[in-house]
Amino acid sequence: GTVSFEEYLAWLRSTAFFDSMNASNVLDEYIRELSKEHRVPILDIEKIVRAWARFEEVYMGEISRQTFQKLLRLLLAPKSRDHFDVPQGRLDRLWLEADKNRNGSLSFPEFLSWYIPAFIPLSGANDGQDCMFSGNDTVAVTQYYSKLASERLSCFYLQLRRGQEQREQEARAAREAARQAARDRAK
Repeated sequence: GTVSFEEYLAWLRSTAFFDSMNASNVLDEYIRELSKEHRVPILDIEKIVRAWARFEEVYMGEISRQTFQKLLRLLLAPKSRDHFDVPQGRLDRLWLEADKNRNGSLSFPEFLSWYIPAFIPLSGANDGQDCMFSGNDTVAVTQYYSKLASERLSCFYLQLRRGQEQREQEARAAREAARQAARDRAK
């Protein structure tokens, strides 16, 4: 027969928000799982998964250094810019960071675990909720350079502190030497 509004509402609350009800296929379910696991907006995960899938090599399960660099250029270059805008030297350094086990290839889980902390802002984390925001092409690049600048500033200030400590030690040593020389003359 018929369903009252209250019965419909009870059914809706119990079923409408299950991922299996919302995902239209296996890929969508996989993307939702990755989004929850890594606490990253669905659109960001979807962009990474779809970019990864553009390369034939990924069907073997892993990508080489060359494919990694092509993939990064695809993910990091904003639509209005040249895909070769990321300098080769930077791509080489990023490969060294990503290929932690130095086997010359990366699986998708390895790539994702490296890429997310490096390029996805944590302020956009979705705390396991289905998040439909982000997807901004410039976010990853901005996050990377922001992190890079922060690390460089930290390193700069650490060097300043070390230099200051060294100068203070040298000054103390010079004062102590001067005191010792004065004591030696006084004898």
